[in-house]
Amino acid sequence: MRHHELGSELIAQALEALDADWQALAAAQAHRHFGTLPDEPGARQRVLRYLTQRGFPPVAARAALSGTPESGDGEG
Repeated sequence: MRHHELGSELIAQALEALDADWQALAAAQAHRHFGTLPDEPGARQRVLRYLTQRGFPPVAARAALSGTPESGDGEG
């Protein structure tokens, strides 16, 4: 959205209003792209990198891999 010259505050408001379940969306995207989620540390890092490069908050990406509810404010 910054490419369209929208301010950071406006972007934050839009994302907050979206009220998305980022963990569930990240898990679904990882399953679509990778199939089964890996257990090996190197492969897990590859999945985390994939998700964060696509805009998922790091905390949601980690929670999607671990299967535990995310905690925190969405910043990683």
